[in-house]
Amino acid sequence: MDRRAAPESFYEALKRLVEVMGGAKVVGHRLRPERSVADARVWLLNCLNDDRQEKLDPEQVLLLLRWGHEAGCHDAMHYVCSTSGYADPAPLTPVDELADLSRKAMAAAQRSEQANRELFARMTAAGLNLEAHA
Repeated sequence: MDRRAAPESFYEALKRLVEVMGGAKVVGHRLRPERSVADARVWLLNCLNDDRQEKLDPEQVLLLLRWGHEAGCHDAMHYVCSTSGYADPAPLTPVDELADLSRKAMAAAQRSEQANRELFARMTAAGLNLEAHA
């Protein structure tokens, strides 16, 4: 069960969302697929650091909020509501263990798929004809 305190800043709430979605590598690359996984990770971490100049644009923030909703992580939306005077959409509840395991499995599958794509690209770049071995 997840019983963390409410986030102290919007950036902290977004960082929690990124954790639930599989981490900065997964989410950064999902937001910026044209970048390498490592570059997308660094970019996202910079965007989530209040001391850095790089920031997410409003459309990217809304996308993160939508993904958070789909993943069952509502910290960022609760933070927005509680600090802007809107009614909180629903009370914070502990993360359901089954939903948490499902999110972790999805993130692991995404990381595996990315690793397979990277391996295939490296093997192809090395001149290995993979179709001949199929």
